Amino acid sequence: MMNEWLYLVLAALLNTGLQFLWKKKLAVKNVDRSALVLIFVGSFLAAWGMDVIARGLEVITFQHMLKVSLGCWLMFAVSTAAKHYQINGLSLKQFKIDYGGDLAGFLLMGSLIFALS
Repeated sequence: MMNEWLYLVLAALLNTGLQFLWKKKLAVKNVDRSALVLIFVGSFLAAWGMDVIARGLEVITFQHMLKVSLGCWLMFAVSTAAKHYQINGLSLKQFKIDYGGDLAGFLLMGSLIFALS
């Protein structure tokens, strides 16, 4: 049974590493152990969700998986975060820094899900 989930764990681990580097280097943020745990959990849940959607849509091409990944980023990450940035007076530049990393992560996880499932 674990083999069915192994590629999701791998996708989540790789995205956690990407997010750690993105936050440290581009966003210049401190990422502690508890943040890494939350990043991994969020990454795993996002990977699982993308996998469920891809299976439901019967994705058979890499391009289609990239569309699913981009769509998930837009539907779940961007659409829910944009209002908070506006309400809290945060800049578009900060939004791009924070959610550019998530876009890269969604595309990475989608690519791995497609390749390994």
